[in-house]
Amino acid sequence: MLGNGTIARFPWNDTDFDHEAWHFGNCFKTQAHAKHARDTITAVLRTVHQDHASPPSATSLIRPV
Repeated sequence: MLGNGTIARFPWNDTDFDHEAWHFGNCFKTQAHAKHARDTITAVLRTVHQDHASPPSATSLIRPV
């Protein structure tokens, strides 16, 4: 799943990237599982940001790491 919610299909090549995506939880066996996860993540993010309804207030939440 990409940062904008798009579900993309990438072949499993047994690379570090593949394993990191799997361990992070951003790797799904089926498109249906990916869609369900996207819907759940969207709901969680909307709940987190409900107190910050406008984009200007949301940008103040973004801090450099």
